[in-house]
Amino acid sequence: MRRLGLLLALTASALIAIPGTAAAWHYTFQDFFDIEGSAFSSGRATAEKCGPGGKLGTYKYRSFTQGTGGETELAFEVLAKLSVREKFKPLQDVEVSYEASPNIPPDIVEQAAAALLDFHETVFTRFRPGKLQIRHGSLVLFGTEVLAPGETSTKFKPKPGC
Repeated sequence: MRRLGLLLALTASALIAIPGTAAAWHYTFQDFFDIEGSAFSSGRATAEKCGPGGKLGTYKYRSFTQGTGGETELAFEVLAKLSVREKFKPLQDVEVSYEASPNIPPDIVEQAAAALLDFHETVFTRFRPGKLQIRHGSLVLFGTEVLAPGETSTKFKPKPGC
């Protein structure tokens, strides 16, 4: 049961990220490291645009979360193309990869990765000055909706450079 709790926490944290004139831009949505007893978890979600142009455009999005508790280790990485434009556009080319310790049944980890992929394929973003609006479908994990569909916004003020 502890492994399932770790899996659920990591899967949920992978979602927390759920967009001038310089040649390159980068932004960190999330960056955390947490230690609790003998377990730790960390996560980082970033967007990077290393080509020419201003702040608007297509960013490389990366969300990486990992956790360890005893002999149980689990990590998820989500890669996608994030649109930062004035009209809603979906995430594109979403890929989810994972690594897990042998004591976690592979089908459980594969189901969680598939749920993350399905969820991220429902994410749409739109830029408003200083904010990125995000619309998303539900996240269903092991037959249970753990995140309802919704819309939110997050601060988005990228800095120059990659």
